[in-house]
Amino acid sequence: PDGGYAWVIATCACVLTMATWGSNASYGVFLNYYLSSNYFPGATDFDYALIGGLVAAIALSLSPVVFVFVSYLGLKQTISLGIIIQTAGYILASFATKTWQLYMTQGVLVGVSFSLVFVSSISILPNWFFYKRALASGIMVSGAGTGGILFSLSSNKLMEQTGNHKWPLRMVGFVTLFMCVVCMLLLKQYPKTSPNHPKHPAHIPQPRPSLKKAFEVVFDFSIVELIPIHFITVWYMLCNVGYIILLFSMSAYSSSVGLTHQQGSNITAILNVGQCIGRPLMGYAADRVGRINFTIVVTFTVSLLIFTFWINAKTYAALCVFALVTGSIIGIGSVNNQPLALEVSGSARFPSAFSYMNIIVGITTMFAEVMALKLRNNNLSNPFLHCQIFTGVLYFGAFLIISPVREWKVKRLFSKRRDEIFGLLDRNGLIDGETVLTREEVELYKKRLHKYDILLSTEVSGYITRLVYPIKV
Repeated sequence: PDGGYAWVIATCACVLTMATWGSNASYGVFLNYYLSSNYFPGATDFDYALIGGLVAAIALSLSPVVFVFVSYLGLKQTISLGIIIQTAGYILASFATKTWQLYMTQGVLVGVSFSLVFVSSISILPNWFFYKRALASGIMVSGAGTGGILFSLSSNKLMEQTGNHKWPLRMVGFVTLFMCVVCMLLLKQYPKTSPNHPKHPAHIPQPRPSLKKAFEVVFDFSIVELIPIHFITVWYMLCNVGYIILLFSMSAYSSSVGLTHQQGSNITAILNVGQCIGRPLMGYAADRVGRINFTIVVTFTVSLLIFTFWINAKTYAALCVFALVTGSIIGIGSVNNQPLALEVSGSARFPSAFSYMNIIVGITTMFAEVMALKLRNNNLSNPFLHCQIFTGVLYFGAFLIISPVREWKVKRLFSKRRDEIFGLLDRNGLIDGETVLTREEVELYKKRLHKYDILLSTEVSGYITRLVYPIKV
């Protein structure tokens, strides 16, 4: 793990993210065309916003089903099924003439395929990385920004040349088909050093689990007893809704302050560039300073940037800077949700923890773009003011929600250290009647015990101390 072929796995996961969430970022291009051309008579802004939200909602909510598929059918079989459905979704959408057909193709089929392809790649990353999990996660999700740039620009250019949305949708379908097939062929579920690898000397061949057993692993309801996973879930939910609102509001906000459509598109592209650069760097930094520490600081920083920068940014230059800076860190929810879930649940219960998170987050994500539309008030001098305030509050709320997870982690760490010292002192003098520790060492350990007793105090002061104690977690 953490080296060699593991980086090929991380790269493939990045490309699969590019082919799924990255291609979905081009939906803004199609959205502008649908609204301006009235191609689907009777369709409203609400319909188009819901179609975009439907993709994310289905992709996230079906996570537990995909884990079952990977366990029961196999990794490559599950991804292959997703590739077929994704290609069909984009190609059939290009032939759609009614709103319900667009819902079923660019909404439902594409959403189902994203889950089968993307979640399958997530399921194997913990097998390949241990110390560099956040970095690997950052590399993987950086594909969303890269794909957003490539597919948005290419779709827009092809749309200008052809005059409609049909060939751009087909282009997205064929390009993602090629990308996914190549990655599917390169993916491996376990490294050779893992006992689960077929060629490992300690490998014991296991029969394919029954469907019932596969469901029991994923739907482990004991995960709800793990309090920190609820905090991480709400944090991820708030970050994800805020991310979607900001991402799909940047271009329209640019137009509202007098910028051209091209300048608005450039700002969105710059935001995606920020994501390409920032997401791997966030993963690297999180591994260095502590995943929980980094998550808390960055979540608060995003909230601060929205309140102080976005609301006051009115010029092209200011919005370009805001897009680049904020784009580099706004994806903190996507980068660290998996490492944090793994941190508190352990690898055995990760499928159930991750599934639980995504079901909750998926339901709320469906309405994120609708919220963005409803929050706009054209009667104000800044129609997006309520939208900006709401997004800032979401990230500030996420900052408050994730902070107790740090206290929980620090408390567990101190409890473990205290128990280790108790064990040393209890064993001292019991091995053949000899004293293992010197008198000075005994006194030192007793002082440390006293320190940990203070740090583990159940008083409010103890809680606050653990919350801000300078330690890598």
